Amino acid sequence: MVVSRTHAHANLSCLLDLFLALAHLANVDADTELLRNLPSSSPQLIRIRRRLALAFFFDDASVVLRDKEPLADMSTIIDHLNQPHFRVSTETDYPSLAATVAILAIGLDNSDPPAPEVGAASKAIFNESVDVLARKVKSIFTQIVDTGASHVKRTEAKEVLESFHSCLVHAIRTTQKPMGKIWTEDAAVEKQGALMRDFVHGHQLMKQEAFAI
Repeated sequence: MVVSRTHAHANLSCLLDLFLALAHLANVDADTELLRNLPSSSPQLIRIRRRLALAFFFDDASVVLRDKEPLADMSTIIDHLNQPHFRVSTETDYPSLAATVAILAIGLDNSDPPAPEVGAASKAIFNESVDVLARKVKSIFTQIVDTGASHVKRTEAKEVLESFHSCLVHAIRTTQKPMGKIWTEDAAVEKQGALMRDFVHGHQLMKQEAFAI
């Protein structure tokens, strides 16, 4: 047991050194490439890769040394996504946004869902946290306007976000969201769009009538 713990601490020390070395480069593309090429052939290697990914995402070396369950905390991730870096604007670096979300996807992995024998209440709480994160991700990619051939980088970033959103809703959630709830949410969005279209159309008619007079 002592040997095992010593070996584990050595692995974490190596991870910390690797994080600090790459943090010095401040290159999110290099971080992503490294994570994609790290071996993931065992649960331990996957967990090591996840720790490093979350350390990159939060830009926090202490994540590497953190030993807790679950490894990824949804509320902390959502808070981080509320930072200015993730707000779509004319200043948005779309390749960096895409790479950062790809790193988050690696760090989140399956998000440590509740064990099968855990009660329904715990699963409901977990699924709600996944839904909140999914809504946050959707709110980001719906703000990206990628019409036109000149917006390739925007399109690529949007596709990464959409893929991550799909993974959250269809793979990480322990059960599929009831279709009625999905339709209700979509209907609410469509209703808002319809009201806005009616308002714009009515405003145009008023202008036309004013000019006619």
